[in-house]
Amino acid sequence: MAATITNLPDINPWREPTHIPSSVSPGSSSDSTTGPIFSEMSAIGADPMGWRDSDWGVSSEADHVERYREALDAWNRRDLVWILEQAAPDLEFHTAQLFPGIESRYDGREGMVEFWTTFIEEPWALFRLEVASLDAAGPDRVLALLTFHGTERDSGEEVATPYAHLATFRGDEVVRIDAFADWDEARRAAGLAT
Repeated sequence: MAATITNLPDINPWREPTHIPSSVSPGSSSDSTTGPIFSEMSAIGADPMGWRDSDWGVSSEADHVERYREALDAWNRRDLVWILEQAAPDLEFHTAQLFPGIESRYDGREGMVEFWTTFIEEPWALFRLEVASLDAAGPDRVLALLTFHGTERDSGEEVATPYAHLATFRGDEVVRIDAFADWDEARRAAGLAT
């Protein structure tokens, strides 16, 4: 037996709205090409159609900052698979060379696997990146000021040191990470020096 639904509101996206905000009255100075509703929504910074830049394949600075926050969360839970899925195939990772045995640069996803195995999995029993700040550094870059915390696997020695990433995006993918041992140097590289 099929159910019958009655008393549904008339939802037609093409008809004129029945509610016009009180701040917009007929004959107001709204843009005649978009109508009063669209003008009011634009005035408060909202897209009247509900589209985000990312819906069109364009990422905003805020999208990049949030995406890199997610990436740092993945580093902390040691989720290399997630990190590789977000990275461009031609990723360049320029390290800070904080510790012995780390190359200055790792290329591509294969390079990231090599770095991860050499630097994250083998030497550290515990590892965490504490985020002090995460800021857009232009339309395609994010500066993450961090503190590296680790407990060495063999000695049990605990390490805490300032550390930073300047991540460059191409669309939604991270294409380059420049790591720094000094926050001021990272800020200068990002163009955010105070």
